[in-house]
Amino acid sequence: MYSLTELLDNLPSVKQSRMVSSGYGLWMVWSGQLSKALPQTLEEHAGLRMAGAPSQALWFFSNREVFKALARLQIWSRLNPMQTFFQVLPASFLVGWDMETSVSVAADLSSQEVIGPGGFEALIHPKCQEAAASIPGLEMEPVNQATGLAPAEWKRMAADPGQSYESSLGWYVIIRPLGNSQDRDFVNGWRTFFSRVEPVLRRMGLKYLYNESTLIVPIESLRVLRGFCKDVIATVKEIKSDQEALYWPCVVVAVGKEGFHFNEDLPKKVNLEWKRLTPDYPHLSYRHAFLLGDDFKVNQVAYFSDRLGIDNWCYVTISKEGEAGSEGGRLQVELPKRMVAGTANECFYCGLKNHAPAECPSRQLRSAHPEVWEKLAHINLEEFSDVSKEVDEALQQEPLQGMGKLLHGEGRPNVLVQAMFENTLPFQIRMLRRVWRSRGKDWQGAFDTLGPEEGEFIWAAMEALRKDNQSNAETLLGNAMVRYPRSYQPRSLQSLIYMESGDLEQAFFYLQESERLGYTPVQRATFFVMQGRAQEIQFEFEKAISLYKQAEQQAKAWLDPLYRQAVCLVKMGFTEQAMGILQDLVERDPTFFNRIVIDPELDRGRFAILSSMWDVWQEARDEAEKARNQLNDLNSKLHQWFPPDHEFMESAGERVERLNRLSKVDNYVAYQRLRQGVSVLAKEMQEKVENEIRVVEKRVKTLLERLMEVQREASWFPFPKLLREFNRDFNFCVEKLNWMKTQQLQVADNFRKAQGFLGEVEDRLHVLQGRLVTLRVIRDATLFILLLGRNFIWMELVGLGLALVLVPLIVYLSQNVLDESWATDLVLKQKWQLQKGLVLVLSIVAMAAAALKTAIMFDRKKNQIFNEEFDKERSGRKSRKQKDKRAKKAAGKKKGGTQAKARGRSR
Repeated sequence: MYSLTELLDNLPSVKQSRMVSSGYGLWMVWSGQLSKALPQTLEEHAGLRMAGAPSQALWFFSNREVFKALARLQIWSRLNPMQTFFQVLPASFLVGWDMETSVSVAADLSSQEVIGPGGFEALIHPKCQEAAASIPGLEMEPVNQATGLAPAEWKRMAADPGQSYESSLGWYVIIRPLGNSQDRDFVNGWRTFFSRVEPVLRRMGLKYLYNESTLIVPIESLRVLRGFCKDVIATVKEIKSDQEALYWPCVVVAVGKEGFHFNEDLPKKVNLEWKRLTPDYPHLSYRHAFLLGDDFKVNQVAYFSDRLGIDNWCYVTISKEGEAGSEGGRLQVELPKRMVAGTANECFYCGLKNHAPAECPSRQLRSAHPEVWEKLAHINLEEFSDVSKEVDEALQQEPLQGMGKLLHGEGRPNVLVQAMFENTLPFQIRMLRRVWRSRGKDWQGAFDTLGPEEGEFIWAAMEALRKDNQSNAETLLGNAMVRYPRSYQPRSLQSLIYMESGDLEQAFFYLQESERLGYTPVQRATFFVMQGRAQEIQFEFEKAISLYKQAEQQAKAWLDPLYRQAVCLVKMGFTEQAMGILQDLVERDPTFFNRIVIDPELDRGRFAILSSMWDVWQEARDEAEKARNQLNDLNSKLHQWFPPDHEFMESAGERVERLNRLSKVDNYVAYQRLRQGVSVLAKEMQEKVENEIRVVEKRVKTLLERLMEVQREASWFPFPKLLREFNRDFNFCVEKLNWMKTQQLQVADNFRKAQGFLGEVEDRLHVLQGRLVTLRVIRDATLFILLLGRNFIWMELVGLGLALVLVPLIVYLSQNVLDESWATDLVLKQKWQLQKGLVLVLSIVAMAAAALKTAIMFDRKKNQIFNEEFDKERSGRKSRKQKDKRAKKAAGKKKGGTQAKARGRSR
């Protein structure tokens, strides 16, 4: 439930009112996302937003404009359904002594509640129904009493879409210089002021009356009044600051149009004492001054201090909020006058009014040129007006032929003209050429690859139409329709022939036939758009919007149908509603900003649209400035993190150069490209740095493992004093690897040093491993000799023992067991020689056996010895670390106890 009490509680408290005015309160409740067009419509109809809360707001209107605003929104809701509830109720506008504003409503109305709306509904209080019914086209319908609303005979408002509900809000701004008109300084000062104000009037497209004593400017829109008041105040400030300019005080008054006429006698009919008004600042009634918003500060005129009232006069100055955004509303882009001027109907192909469709320069073009938007994006927005003047100079002699020439070329005027024609590409002959050759079913990528020009007669007919040979084109199309009775191609071209001849009814019929025979969403979407265009140039805007919506449903990725809906709304007068669509398009595709700026078909709401686009432009400019600073930081960080020959540095350096060039362009598209480019580069750089850090950490880990293997192998070298060079390189590797392992590599300097150390460590480690081969040979040879000696000694001892036992045994056997023979005699006589020989033989056998055994068991024994020693050493290191940790812990406890005792003694 939404409560009106919540809004009333958010209002400022006005204990004592200096002014009170009766009017209408508007309670608004909505569901979902609120369209930007809705509050803009209420503002343009003199609505003041007094309070807000989530999904609800309270507005105040001083007159019947509230009903016109609701009528427009109701008609708008039929085109774009909205879930919004409105309630109009009697209210009073309160102004405090410090110019604070508030609203009060009757007690029986303040406690109302309502549930979330399911559609558009506008309820009118009985006391307000008479005022609503007095507006032509508005009817009051009975409605059942809803839960939560105050007990009253509420009526639902219904608006006739055939009526016009334009805002009657309007002003005549009168500017008069003070003093004697015969004074020379008066004349010079007044002319200086007018020379500064006249460019503002031209830019805004405002009419005016000017004579030697008065300037009268009619203003039809609140947005225009805001912009004009800001410009007048800024102009006076500029004249005062210019030492060479002659300043002369002038009085500025904005009087409501009601009851007055636009003529030179208007100042005489306004009941004011001009000489008593404050010069240089716009004067309005309090009722109108509060409509200007927070950018202006309302000031009391002492002349009226004794008779205060909401319709009395005050003057406005720029507030602090307005000074912060004082440049708002100054988006200035002029279009080529010789292109947009004309009294003919809008050309179907391009929308210009200075030629018929059969003469349209777009017929010269054979293909689309989407790259023109990128070219336009590289031109500063402030230079668009200068480029327009260059176009006007080129079109001075023959505008139509000149436009045809400008459609080909690379200069700035060429780009602007090409872009203006590219804006209406969906309606042109070259669009049919693309659609005929397209084989894609979805709009995304539909024209990336195009097929050949297949089909007899139809392509020749298109070429004949392009060359304005209509009779030949009709003959060829007749043959094509006989040859291809079920093809959409000849019928789509036939529609253009009828269109050029002025028979829009037949053209629309053939476009419908083309859409019916089309077999892909791309084809159907194109013909829906062309049907919408046929209705648009006949001022059937609602029908056109409906057809554009059907095209949007067929091709979701195609934004042109949505853009055409906004253009139709502007032509209908629904500029506020169109702004929401246009701003959404700019967010989705930045190139639409430039498309909007150069589109002559938005002429009816051009100033209001450019004013609303200023906020978008300013926000993008601020973001671009941040992106420039971020780009400079990125560039310096790149040089800090990566050496010049790094692969990422090479590609990133090129991108930084491109972004630097883009940062010098003051164009909305360039701003967005810069912001996106910097964001992507920053993200990629961060990912690259993190990846490089992981690589460095992995390499450090690998090198440490290799270094430990070297240490393990070299630690058993038997002659450590011979390892001076080896130890120096080894210690260097240990020092650098330990440094890399303990330092924060997320710091650029540490990272760059680590990368440099890695190469040196790898080189030295490679040298160490090369020397380790020699060390390993010496170590293994030494160990082999030791093992061989040990095995030989044991075997030798065993052999000697056997010799001591065997020789006496042989002698004994020879004497007592064996028969006497020459062998026995030899043994007995040569027993000591036999002993020596046996020892020698056994020694040789022991040596051979020891060598064999050592060779077999060498690797196993070597690993066993080394592993045992390594484990012993590792356990020793571990126990030493634990001992050190315990010692530190004990020292910490001892220190804490000492401090506690010291605190106790101090107490």
